[in-house]
Amino acid sequence: MMAPMIAAQLMQGAAQVADAAPQTHPSAGVVKTKTAVLRREPRKSAHRVGLLRRGKRVNILGEENGWTNVVASLGQGEVRGWIKDSSLDTSDEDSGGQ
Repeated sequence: MMAPMIAAQLMQGAAQVADAAPQTHPSAGVVKTKTAVLRREPRKSAHRVGLLRRGKRVNILGEENGWTNVVASLGQGEVRGWIKDSSLDTSDEDSGGQ
């Protein structure tokens, strides 16, 4: 008699995990604004870790509340940080899939 109840709980748990799965996103994007401040955390007051110029290609790691987590090659090597979604073009034709 416990088996149906356990199966129902497992199915409910699987549904919750599926709902919590991260959104899919393109693997690359291009900065579309004149400049984009790269920040340590996804908030405007976070420490700046770099400045990206229009046309700079970035690899996308994830998204959170209007921010995109990216990796970009800068003079000091690869830098990871967050930029506002509005600064990034993720359309396939502009990012070239890079």
